[in-house]
Amino acid sequence: MDLILISNCLLKLCWPQAKGWLAVFLLAASGWGSLAFAAQASNPDESVIPPSGNLEETVENAFDDASDGSIALEKLRAARPDFAFQLDGPSAIAGYLRVVVENGPMLYVATDGSHFFDGDVYQIGPSGFIDVENLRFTAERKRWIANINTDDMIVFSPKGEKRAIINVFTDIDCGYCRKMHREIDQLNAYGIEVRYLAYPRSGVDSEGYQKMVTAWCAPDRKDALTRMKRGEDMPIAVCSDHPVDEHFALGGKVGVTGTPSVLLMDGSMIPGYQPADALAEQLGLISAE
Repeated sequence: MDLILISNCLLKLCWPQAKGWLAVFLLAASGWGSLAFAAQASNPDESVIPPSGNLEETVENAFDDASDGSIALEKLRAARPDFAFQLDGPSAIAGYLRVVVENGPMLYVATDGSHFFDGDVYQIGPSGFIDVENLRFTAERKRWIANINTDDMIVFSPKGEKRAIINVFTDIDCGYCRKMHREIDQLNAYGIEVRYLAYPRSGVDSEGYQKMVTAWCAPDRKDALTRMKRGEDMPIAVCSDHPVDEHFALGGKVGVTGTPSVLLMDGSMIPGYQPADALAEQLGLISAE
């Protein structure tokens, strides 16, 4: 079976499960190619030492003569006009561009449009494998969260010194979100400022969305959010200038798949609920016992 048939098979049969695809590399020197797979990180927590050299510089050097992507996009759209493709820039692999498919995965496409693959890209370092795109994504998340106005968040600040900041994508009805909120005072006592962003898990126009909007439109946002997380019913109130849609869209961009999700100022993510002392330990505010 040639590569075109293989890729079409993957696209037709596996697209709905795009996020769970194996990292299959469709690499070819001519009309035929070989199948290879991406190695997983050697360390389960992926805490490996980055390779020497500057990743950004590596990417730029690889694309001194980079295509503007027009040829690759033209061939992709001709092959699959039913998909919406958008160029996302050069990749860390010489000769390949990053192309985003609407509601689908990231593709790595040859500049001449002859081949593509999807999945994780690892750089081989002296001490392990480095998830190259995760490094890039972390930098992007850092930029995105820095551009969010804190006036659009619901912020619980420590009374004393602010030693750390966590940005938390939260939902009113999420059990673990409520559990985390009950530890706000403890988090603040550690010097952690908690900045809430709205992420209604059921999507926009759902009941959860309406509750989030009500909290963000309340005269006292902190009080409204706290009361609703306690299970109190409040009349639905909608204002025109709430940021819930913006927060929800940002959550999708940064990779939120559930709540609570903690996004640190350096762009790293801590998914799921963590007790206050565990968060403080991860932030280097207390030592492990």
